[in-house]
Amino acid sequence: MGQTKADVRIDDQLLAEARQRAAAEGTSVGGLIEQAIRKYLAVATVREQSFGDVVRELQDRGPQMDEDDAMALAYEELHAMRRERDAG
Repeated sequence: MGQTKADVRIDDQLLAEARQRAAAEGTSVGGLIEQAIRKYLAVATVREQSFGDVVRELQDRGPQMDEDDAMALAYEELHAMRRERDAG
């Protein structure tokens, strides 16, 4: 996998904290940023998929869903998102 140099502007304090964390983890600031971006993109993808699943579920059940079904579905999705978050 290739790499491209990217110039970005980062808050001074945030960069100082990133340097400290990178040193503590034995990596570079660039490695730390790359890791953070990968994690962010993975979580964003899961959230998009989960939301899409909820929408499809609601469309499948249609307007006949009562309040109990809606709450059950909401809790199912909440627990699924927590499992995905904790696994990652």
